[in-house]
Amino acid sequence: MSQPAKFLLAALLLGLALVSPAAQSVAADTTSSLSPYWGQTIARWEDLIAHYAGQRGLDPDLVAAIIFEESHGLTNRISVVGAVGLMQIMPKETGFYWRPTAAELLDPGVNVYWGTRTVAQVVQQAEGNLSRALAAYNGGWEQEHLRATQFFAGKVLDHYARAIAARAGFNARSMKKWSLVLDIQTSAGLKRIQTIRSDGTIDPDAEYDLAKLPASTPHAMAYSAIDAGGAAWLVEAWIIVEPIEGGTPNGRGTY
Repeated sequence: MSQPAKFLLAALLLGLALVSPAAQSVAADTTSSLSPYWGQTIARWEDLIAHYAGQRGLDPDLVAAIIFEESHGLTNRISVVGAVGLMQIMPKETGFYWRPTAAELLDPGVNVYWGTRTVAQVVQQAEGNLSRALAAYNGGWEQEHLRATQFFAGKVLDHYARAIAARAGFNARSMKKWSLVLDIQTSAGLKRIQTIRSDGTIDPDAEYDLAKLPASTPHAMAYSAIDAGGAAWLVEAWIIVEPIEGGTPNGRGTY
C-alpha cells in the first residue's frame, strides 16, 4: 500500500472508531477485540478497552497489556504513590489538578478514558517509539531512563508481542525470542523503522525491508490517529518470532 493510501486509510479508520464503541480489528482473529492471549482477568474489560482504545486510535491489545502490568485488571488498586485503578492514573490530589479525583478514577470507564488519553499523548511525544512512550507513561518523562520504568515498558511490550502472535494463531506461550518491528510514519514527513527485541535491545533506526516478511507474519496497527495539527500518525507493529512451537489457534489465555 502506498504511503498516501495508508494515511487515507488511517483517517477513515479513526473516523469509524470515534463513532463506534467497538475498536477496529487489525489482525487475523476478528471474532474479538482482544487477542485470545488474555484470560478473564483482562478479557472481562474487553468492551471498555475496545471503546476507549478505538477513540484514541490505539490497539486494544496494547491497552490490555498496560492494564495487566499496571493493575492486573483490579479496579481498586492504589499504588504507594497514589496511582489509581485499572491504568494506575495519578489523581487530582497528587498534583494533577486537571484530572479526576481518586474516588472518580476508581470508576473503570473514567480510568480507562484518562489512561488511553495519556497513552496516545506519550506515543506522539515519543514520535512513535513505544518503548520510550511506555516508560514515560509509567513514570513521567523525567524518569523514563530509570531501570524500573524501562522494565515496565519491556514487560508491556512482551505481553503485547505475545498477544499479537496469539491473535494470528501462534502458540504465544512457547515463544522464546521475538523482535517487534515498528513501522512509524506521519503525514508530516516522519518515517522510521524501530526494532525492539525480547532481550531488551533496541535499534531506534533500523534498516528493515518489511516487504520481504511472509504474509503470515503476526501484525497489528499499534496506533493510528490524526493529531491536533491535522497530521496522520501510523505505528504498525510486526512480530518476528524465532523459534515458536506450535501453530494452531490458542484457547483463552490465563492473564
